[in-house]
Amino acid sequence: MPIKTAKLKLTPSVDLGFSNSGLAWQKYLGRGRDDNDLVANGIYHRVFQKTEHTIIYVNGFFQSRYIYPLIERRFSSVMVNDYNLCFVGGWWPNDQHGICINTYTGHLDRVISGQKPMAWLSAFKGRPSVQELRDLELKARSFGLATSFTETDDRLSLAVCRKGKLAELFDLKALRADYINFLANTSQVGYYRLVTKEVINTIDSLNGTTLEQYINWNTEPEGSTRYYILTGLLLGFPIESTISIL
Repeated sequence: MPIKTAKLKLTPSVDLGFSNSGLAWQKYLGRGRDDNDLVANGIYHRVFQKTEHTIIYVNGFFQSRYIYPLIERRFSSVMVNDYNLCFVGGWWPNDQHGICINTYTGHLDRVISGQKPMAWLSAFKGRPSVQELRDLELKARSFGLATSFTETDDRLSLAVCRKGKLAELFDLKALRADYINFLANTSQVGYYRLVTKEVINTIDSLNGTTLEQYINWNTEPEGSTRYYILTGLLLGFPIESTISIL
């Protein structure tokens, strides 16, 4: 008997769930189920009195949970959404039929359609997928996207992004306000003051810059507050997923 999660009242924001019948490999699925007793496969939300949880399941297996305070949000963008978390390295999502989604083409298509600011795609040298990256670069350019190839000893990485001033693509004032509000309700006073200053400096520095200027943003020192904020915004991740690791 699978463990049911109906009592949790999970609300899906990204539902890649599939039915319990007709799958020969059902025995390889985890025990997580949604409110309809279907395999939990996607991103779900649970709202409490003062906090909200974002909960991620993959093929019925619990993966991660983000916990953050409920605030009155000011920032919103069609390019910043839960679905973009599906393209974090290591998650190859399945559709409702259990078929793996091609995250190469799906990743690029979201940038083309304006649902994601930027995407990074990688392939090891000597494999057919390298040519696929070259083909995707041509497709991206045909839609007016900026592109950049990065080459190392064993792999190639293709970065693609939309073009334009960040202050016109995003409401940076609202983004700044939401970060401050989240942090004010999350952290101890000393930590809050330190991180908030870094957040303000990072977001304010984006004024007057373009998205394509950051196409190789991963040269920023990894692990810094600036690195996490840039990663979240440029890849279109929800603010709360960044807040959870600051």
